[in-house]
Parts: sequence; structure tokens; C-alpha cells
Amino acid sequence: MNRIIGVTILAITIGSCAAETTGNENKLSEKIESVEIKQEIIIEDLENKIQDTVEIKLAAEEEGVVVSSVNKNVDSSIYSVKPFMPIDSSMLLDVESVDSVVVSSLEVAQEPMVITFNHLKFNELLQKHVSENGVVNYDSFKKETHKLDEYLKMLASTTPKSTWSRNKQLAYYINLYNASTVSLILKNYPLKSILDITKAWDISFIKVGENTFSLNDVENKIIRPTFKEPRIHFAVNCAALSCPKLSNKAFSEKNINTLLQENTERFLKNTEIGLKQNGNAVELSQIFEWYAVDFGGKENLLKWITANSKLDLSKASFKSFIAYNWELNNK
Repeated sequence: MNRIIGVTILAITIGSCAAETTGNENKLSEKIESVEIKQEIIIEDLENKIQDTVEIKLAAEEEGVVVSSVNKNVDSSIYSVKPFMPIDSSMLLDVESVDSVVVSSLEVAQEPMVITFNHLKFNELLQKHVSENGVVNYDSFKKETHKLDEYLKMLASTTPKSTWSRNKQLAYYINLYNASTVSLILKNYPLKSILDITKAWDISFIKVGENTFSLNDVENKIIRPTFKEPRIHFAVNCAALSCPKLSNKAFSEKNINTLLQENTERFLKNTEIGLKQNGNAVELSQIFEWYAVDFGGKENLLKWITANSKLDLSKASFKSFIAYNWELNNK
């Protein structure tokens, strides 16, 4: 009888230990699963940062921007990842070509990210949300407002320098104007026209270093008087149907002259908003009325077009200006 009781007690004890062991194993499994999830998040974030670095460097040659290395205080965050369990190295990108990325702790310590000045992020957004015909998909754009904000913050922290080339400075300000216009629309979206925003062009919200500007300031106090380039009127975009189409490429030091000319030709070929010709009678966009002085005065508008485009209006005569359509440029 005692032997039976002893065996029973031993069985109960073993069962209890087994249950406890099973419970501990479950808890351990849960902890391991939690750690794996954290690792996946960290690694995904790390890969994104590495990819950003690679794109920035590759763009240097293509876009003509200068990108220094991480070791020179440019770019990517340094991660410290110390795993509670080994991380499969195959899960990481090959980081040898991306300067130094340190992986030693699951507790991620990310230093503030300093990115070399460039227009890559804006170019990516334009390619994604603006058609080749300049139609802006504000619905999809709004979902990536944070990316546009990041780009504008980068511009704000990079004050144009006198050592920059003329093209680099002009590209900076055109992109600043266009990105700021899109940002203003998104902050007030949905709307039918930029005119729905009270004094849209006089709102001071554009940061450049320690200064804050309005759209009018950027165009009329910086771009026009500084660069004296009439073709900018076909590059800066006011988010209206009658405005020259928003380019789906960001301006850069290297491409600016090409894009300015392409935008000019495209606008003048648009018979709905740019130029209408009936026989020798020519109607022009109101842009030529508002900024006639930039084109040599009202009496020289057709001469300017003949000299700066593929159109020959030497025998034509000016008739009138085309009424401006201020509807939003989303169609």
C-alpha cells in the first residue's frame, strides 16, 4: 500500500514538474517570438536606412549632387543591435559598400540623421504622384505628406550658398516653390482651387535657414530679381489648370536648363492655356500679361517667344490674353 502511495506521489510530482516545465517553455517561446518580431522591425528599419544611403550615393553621379561619406558626417544613422539570440546575417544587406553600420544590440540607439542636400526625395514623390502631363494625384500624395515634409525640412536646413553655381541655386528655389505649393494644397485638401485658401501666396510658412517666406517672397523677391530668367514662369507651379504643368521631375544643377526649355516648349504648344493662334492673330496666357516686364514688355512678347522657342511668330500679331482657369490641377 505504501509502495502504491509512494508511486502515486512521485507521479503527481513529476506531472507537476512537467507542467511547470511546459509553462516555462511556453513563456520562453513567447519571449523568443517577441524578440524575433523586434529584430524584424529593427532590421527592416536598418535596411531602409541603408537603401536611402545607397540611393543618395548613386544619385550623386546621375543628378550632379555632392554626397560625402558617413564618416564625414553625412547620412545614415548608426545602429547598435545586441540580440538576445543570434541574428541570421543573411537577413542583413551587404553593408560593406555603405560605409559603417554597426550592429550590436537590440536596444536601438539612433543618432539624428544628417542627409546631404539633394532633391531625390522630391523627385521620387513627383514621379509617383504627378503624371507626365502634369496632373497631380493629391489623394495619393496626401498619404505621403510626411515624406514631403521631410524634404522641405532638408531644404530649410540647407541655406543656398554663394559658392553654389547659379544653376544649383535656381534649382533649389524652383523646387522649394513647387514643393511648398503642393504642401500648402495638401494641408488644405480637399479643395477645388488654390483660391479657396485665403491669400495663399502671402502666407509665410516656407523655412529657409532662420528666415520664413511666402510663395510671393520666393518668386518675386528671390527668384525673379536674382536670376532674371523668364522661363521660370513655366517651371514654378501655382496648382491651377491654366498654370504651366508641374514637372514630374525635380530640378537639379545638371538638368535645369533642359527642363526649363522643355517646360517652355510644352506650355507654348498647349493651345488651351498657353498660346492660341488663328491665322496671324495670337492669344497668350495671362502669365505674359502679369509678368510682361520679364519678357521685354508687352510689345515684345511675340519676339521673345520667337527667340526662345521653336515657334516663329515674326509675322503674327498679338490679339488678347486667354482667361485663366484657377481650378485645381488634379485632372
